[in-house]
Amino acid sequence: MEPEENLPFPLQNNLLVELDFDFQSLNLSHKEEFSYFGNQTQEQPSSCFSLLFKAGPPDDLPTRNVSQYMFEKAMRATWGLRFLKVSQVTDNLFMAYFRSEEDQRWVWQRQPWTAERETLLVEWVDPSGSRPMDSYTFRYLTVNVHLYGIPKTLRSVDLVDKIIEKIRVKDSSVVMSGSAMFRIPEYVIARVILDVTKPLLDRITINISMEKKIKIYIHYEKLVKICSFCGHLFHNVSN
Repeated sequence: MEPEENLPFPLQNNLLVELDFDFQSLNLSHKEEFSYFGNQTQEQPSSCFSLLFKAGPPDDLPTRNVSQYMFEKAMRATWGLRFLKVSQVTDNLFMAYFRSEEDQRWVWQRQPWTAERETLLVEWVDPSGSRPMDSYTFRYLTVNVHLYGIPKTLRSVDLVDKIIEKIRVKDSSVVMSGSAMFRIPEYVIARVILDVTKPLLDRITINISMEKKIKIYIHYEKLVKICSFCGHLFHNVSN
């Protein structure tokens, strides 16, 4: 699923201030193992309900190799009873199988996932099995962002949509309401789809008048490796 780029999010006429945006990139860390789970009924995975996971960036290796044992251990701990079975496709690439579409969607909608501090990119697998493996690009990642610094007097769905447009693309499966703007006093939470091939933003400047600007600071939930030099995911400056 590749979201459309440059989606329009126009501000409504009832917003009293002219908003002008500029933004900037981030200026911002040999033992052998095997898994054994005894006394468990072996269930045949269904190819109808599966997701493909890649550790690390789309076209490169992660800073740490993730084995099947590491991936299974992390996903069992976080998915609980929704975990069914995992197979390793190749290095750092895993197919996860689910009992039902409900379990599959639960995992899909709660991205991002991590294993051994490596962010996992996820692709929805074609249930027919006809899609070539090399057609999965692992380019997009859905995450929650916290938007700090929006005055309560300016908080609106229209303004947040405009900010999200600068970050990347809004997740259309999540409907924002006016009440959600004030649910958390310190920040507004939003769901966005990131293009992981591009640098992330850590702040956006809003000109609310000729004399006054405010800065909105962006925090990305559960993303553990963001380079403070180049703004890209999957590594730190030290790497």
